[in-house]
Amino acid sequence: MPADLSQIETWIFDLDNTLYPAGSEFMGLMEDRMTTFVARETGLPRPEARALQKRYLHEHGTTLAGLMAHHGVSPEPFLTEVHDVSLDSLSPDPELKAAIGRLPGRRLVFTNGDARHARRVLARLQLEDLFEDVFHIAAADYIPKPRPEAFARMTARH
Repeated sequence: MPADLSQIETWIFDLDNTLYPAGSEFMGLMEDRMTTFVARETGLPRPEARALQKRYLHEHGTTLAGLMAHHGVSPEPFLTEVHDVSLDSLSPDPELKAAIGRLPGRRLVFTNGDARHARRVLARLQLEDLFEDVFHIAAADYIPKPRPEAFARMTARH
């Protein structure tokens, strides 16, 4: 018996490793760029930069938040560099598109990526017409998920 989803008014989707398979290795391309950025910014060798990147992700919710807090990094250059990766590993999934399209109510994307990244990925996946809005890291004043403040800002906007 299918679940009754008629009472749900709003669906919130994460973007990366959610609307495309984690096995696509797309996120790995961005993580490699993060490591390069952290190494350059801190002067650390790549293995140490990668460890710091992961520590910031764990402690701050994103590598960017850690870099902003501890190194005064401006978010836009980081986001531009990290998201400047090929989309070749992503491909549309017609079954996923149909399933999302059948969901009743509003559909939103909530991402720690920036608006440009979200638009590029959604267009590549041919999902851009299914979502009312993308709530991105800049809209959250660079406060990342999973911090409650990010969810509060997203909820206030929508």
